[in-house]
Amino acid sequence: MITINGTEYEFIEGFTVMEAAEQAGHYIPKLCSHPLLPPFGACRLCLVKIQGMRGYPTSCTTPLRDGMVITTEDHELRSLRRSIMELILSEHPNRCFGCAACVLDCVVCAYLDTDEEVRPRSIMERLDMNENPLDGKEIWCCAACHKCADGCPHGSNPQQTCSLLKERALKEGKVPKGIMAMSKNIIESGYSVPINPNVDRQRERSGLPALNRPNSRELMSILKRAGSAELFGFEKDKDGEEEEVVAE
Repeated sequence: MITINGTEYEFIEGFTVMEAAEQAGHYIPKLCSHPLLPPFGACRLCLVKIQGMRGYPTSCTTPLRDGMVITTEDHELRSLRRSIMELILSEHPNRCFGCAACVLDCVVCAYLDTDEEVRPRSIMERLDMNENPLDGKEIWCCAACHKCADGCPHGSNPQQTCSLLKERALKEGKVPKGIMAMSKNIIESGYSVPINPNVDRQRERSGLPALNRPNSRELMSILKRAGSAELFGFEKDKDGEEEEVVAE
């Protein structure tokens, strides 16, 4: 048996202290540890206390032994980790550590198996290098799942950054054609894709309620307040109100 933060768990042969703690549901911060790489304890953030051992061993490199009594979180460990993080930041040129935690948690990267250009990390790197991310496709691939924000050890929030950049791109007219078409459908019908008139008839025959159409006027009102109505075929009339532009 082993003890982690006062709770006993079964000893698992061949595990490290970090692996045992994570399997038991105890979070240990880390930057350099990755399941596909051998542990080497470079970042020192995963240090813990182990009864009978001197100092603060790194949990990623310490083999698990039967009978260990381990502490993964207390005031002293938090203070030490904070000091280590401050030292890392003092020599770091930008906001991104390059640890790839956001990439590993990203739904888009996991399911689309896409290239570097749409990964959360690349957005933050482009901002740090004073490059304009509005000209790329990264921000429009964000699924707004917040997993990158939850996984970032630095506390950065690529998802929130994407949302702000989308607003900026909208006001500057730098919106992909597909997004524009989808947005116009939402304004006109409340749905991102056109709804076939037969859908309601089929639902009625099946005993299902008709599709609920969101309030298009309310959606347009939000767009007007955001100052982006002109992008979607609306412009201000002489009285300052937006009116629809009819294409010839």
